[in-house]
Amino acid sequence: MDKQETDPMGHRIFYRLAGLAIGIALSGAQLSAAEIHLLNGDVIEGKPIPIQALTRVEIERENANANRYYPILMINTGIKRYFVPAKQVANIDHAGGLLNLEEYTIAQKHGARRRMLQTLGGVKINQDLDEFGRRTISFSLNGEMKPVVQGITKINPRYVTVSAMTDYAWEHAISTTALKEETLSSVLHKTIDMQDPQQRIGLAQFYIQAGMYVQAGNELDSVVRDFPELKATVDQVITGLRSTQAQQLLVDLRRRRDSGQYQLAALALNNFPKTNLTADVLKELEDLKRELEKRLYDLERVRLSLSMLQRTVEDEAKRAKLEAIRSAVGDNLDAVGVERMQAFLKLENDASLTSEQKLALAYSGWMFGSAHAITDLDQTLRFWQAKHDVEEYLITKDPNYQQDLL
Repeated sequence: MDKQETDPMGHRIFYRLAGLAIGIALSGAQLSAAEIHLLNGDVIEGKPIPIQALTRVEIERENANANRYYPILMINTGIKRYFVPAKQVANIDHAGGLLNLEEYTIAQKHGARRRMLQTLGGVKINQDLDEFGRRTISFSLNGEMKPVVQGITKINPRYVTVSAMTDYAWEHAISTTALKEETLSSVLHKTIDMQDPQQRIGLAQFYIQAGMYVQAGNELDSVVRDFPELKATVDQVITGLRSTQAQQLLVDLRRRRDSGQYQLAALALNNFPKTNLTADVLKELEDLKRELEKRLYDLERVRLSLSMLQRTVEDEAKRAKLEAIRSAVGDNLDAVGVERMQAFLKLENDASLTSEQKLALAYSGWMFGSAHAITDLDQTLRFWQAKHDVEEYLITKDPNYQQDLL
């Protein structure tokens, strides 16, 4: 018989890996209880809870009047609570939560916790969370700083629960991604059975749900090292993970490109590992890389060409004006602005155009856009002079100078 048919552990690992692959495919999807869509376009992820009022006194008054009107929607994300007017809610999508979030309970030694905190003063963190998920903080109570030992008691991909170990019945949440990577890794590795491949794969699933794809990849690599019999299946999952990570990178790179951060985008793209990626993702990365490289190449090409063309202009007065314009353009020329120079770049090597005509294309295109570039340098210089005069008129507070400009 097939070994997988007779091996319950093999079955569990197989389904765990299958679930992991599905998790990767849906890693960009909603994992929370619901998506609350507001009329202003915002979307908040969390558990929606209709409430009558914000204070206990108001709620008791509403109940006494048998009022069952709930004008406020509280959205509990686990780490935050949002309160929004119910009338501002456009739609609540309960289709989220199709995947169960990986959650770990961390064993901590609790002492007597008798006192409830009604109010909390200033908090001072005396030390960072250690490898066991514990730390000491102090908070202001009745004018004194009270030390409290805290410990992580639960971890899920969205947030960790931190509880007081002694004296006080007090707990709160911290974003999971706010923890130091080494602290999170240490606490999780002490919580699971490192000899159980199913739990190790579950840890990779946790990292994927948290959007920590590098850490997920590292965990899967370690599973292959420690359990070589799972290599073929895990490698398929790693390929899917790398592709998902690359898709996230593409979104970030396009955002950087659209905001003009071409050099940062190109640097991130060059440093991204290209192994274990699907052909489609590789093509997208290469297409974006070529686009970024072309923009940066065009940028340097424009700067060099403008300098060389300007030297060939014989009229000294024009050369002086062109130098001032080139300096002004150079201060603002970047990989986004070079798009205004496309008419110039297309005709830069056209032998039928003079140097002055090419410079006119560049500087009129910079001012009005490539589609409206002209080849008349004298007219272009007049446009730039008019631009200068308008700016001077708006800047100066001297009425006599303003009159001279007119």
